[in-house]
Amino acid sequence: MTVDDVVAAVHQAGEAGRCVAVIGSARNVGTTLTAIALARIMSRKARVVLVDLAFASPNIDVISNDPNAPGMAELVRGTASFGDIITRDRGSRTHVVSAGQVGDDADGLLQSQMLWAAVGALAQSYDYLVLDAGAPSDLVLAELASTAPYAVLVGGDTAAASLDAFASHLQQAGFGQIAVLTGPPPAFEEAAAQSAA
Repeated sequence: MTVDDVVAAVHQAGEAGRCVAVIGSARNVGTTLTAIALARIMSRKARVVLVDLAFASPNIDVISNDPNAPGMAELVRGTASFGDIITRDRGSRTHVVSAGQVGDDADGLLQSQMLWAAVGALAQSYDYLVLDAGAPSDLVLAELASTAPYAVLVGGDTAAASLDAFASHLQQAGFGQIAVLTGPPPAFEEAAAQSAA
């Protein structure tokens, strides 16, 4: 399955595909690149917001037109508003919300009800919400599933048996639909993206 296949499947899922969690089977399998590619393709025909919840290794700010803008961490702590944290992707029509200055409080932020309320509010404001969830802990899988019931599992070169087990684990956590991507992540096309902006 390719990213284009996932976009087609998300569209076919209707309402169930409006909120998508991109989840890595491990660190460094291309979760962020997959989330960016998915959001960029979807933003060609819809209003899309890409939110960085990979608090242990946030990277989404690299595509933002304001990489120093506050993000979800500041919103949850009450030091920034929605207007402060929503930026634009330099390479597409996608709106971007970075993780912000997480510090050493990643787990605390991910367990905050304020965070999930904010993500829910963003979901109501856009046609599609794409969450870069990184390689999440079991602590947040249920929250992720209730917010974004469509999961894209990024496998990289993880063994098929391990991916099947991980997909089953996601299903038990509450994800309604799971698309599995294997192989190398999509290429990051910064030059092409900038010329399209």
